Amino acid sequence: IVDKGHLKGILTEKDIMSNWKGSNLTPIVSISCTIYNHEKYIANALDGFLSQKTNFPFEIIAGDDCSTDGTRLIILEYHKKYPNIVKPILWEQNVGAVKNWITILGSCEGEFIANCEGDDYWTNVNKLQVQKDFLDKNSDFSMCTHAVDIVDDTKYTSTYSPYYANTKEVNTFEDILKHHFIPTLSLFFRNSCMPQPLPDFFSKVRSGDIAIELILS
Repeated sequence: IVDKGHLKGILTEKDIMSNWKGSNLTPIVSISCTIYNHEKYIANALDGFLSQKTNFPFEIIAGDDCSTDGTRLIILEYHKKYPNIVKPILWEQNVGAVKNWITILGSCEGEFIANCEGDDYWTNVNKLQVQKDFLDKNSDFSMCTHAVDIVDDTKYTSTYSPYYANTKEVNTFEDILKHHFIPTLSLFFRNSCMPQPLPDFFSKVRSGDIAIELILS
């Protein structure tokens, strides 16, 4: 099930960590990845994370919500090869997307958190470095985002994200409240701006991504 060449072309853990400055085992960025029955997609997501070119340590918190397909075996395959980077959370029963994400966020040790669900993936190897550098230089921002392409894997076509159409360069709480324009896989934010524990209402919301964006803003 898992021997599909998922790891082809990806650097070894030693190679990835060789570019990191400081303590290699202390993450500066935590990648939050909620996963459920993403057997077809999770390898692309993990490959996109592991392809990131950074001068800082990062970790991948991969929370699998008791998938019923081959997703978990693929996660464990990556964890075996990248034990210091890929850190699984493996639920033994289905807890739902919001509780899974709350647990993942609470496990993130990095100063910054980058979000990407298991059926999305990154194509720019400099994504994390660019977003971290931006927040380092702009202390008055809690988060930053970017445009994305939406891919139809049945038609092999992609379109520019409608989320980002006609939005301002700088947005506030009021903007986010009025219109959902932030692609979830583009969200990169300061861990210190996220209250711990999260407010009680967070566990009851229908859309965790919009809620966290409003909290951060």
